[in-house]
Amino acid sequence: MKGMILMSKHVAYGVVLLVSLCVAIAGPVYAAQTVVTLTSQQMTVHEVQGDLGDYYTLSVALPELHGRELLGAYLEFYVDADAIEVEGRANDAPSLDVFALAQAHQGAVSEAEFGAPAMAPGLVMAGESRRVVRDITGIVRGWLADPDSNHGLILGSLTGERDGLFTVKSGVLGDGVVARLIVHHGDG
Repeated sequence: MKGMILMSKHVAYGVVLLVSLCVAIAGPVYAAQTVVTLTSQQMTVHEVQGDLGDYYTLSVALPELHGRELLGAYLEFYVDADAIEVEGRANDAPSLDVFALAQAHQGAVSEAEFGAPAMAPGLVMAGESRRVVRDITGIVRGWLADPDSNHGLILGSLTGERDGLFTVKSGVLGDGVVARLIVHHGDG
């Protein structure tokens, strides 16, 4: 009898281990996702004289969720990243910031225009065609709650040491595509 109980415990541990392994391999499970492609016509490059580097504004049209729960929203794009020398050193992982615009962009970088930031850390390794994914769930939640607050996104080396130059790559994600908005939602 004792041997049967011991064997049952081992079987139970094995089942728990197998289920845990399957979840770890598959990752989180979302009910459904909608992908919105953002084209070069929705992105404006703002050239800045001096050491700041160019930055970008991106208009974002949200998908209709029709009452389904928003589970997550991610912005995916590719950049060529170069470090700027700041105080005698170049950072191999310059900072790339993504913010919601709190108002329509007026043509000059002002932190007063910055709304909610993206959730993920903003470092990108210097090099060509670096994939960047930023969690913008909070931003999208705000836009869904108040559609009039959607003035788009601003991205570049905008805060802190302003230690990077970034060129957003067009065409890596598809013809004329500069970014993808990946929205995870309930399928109700």
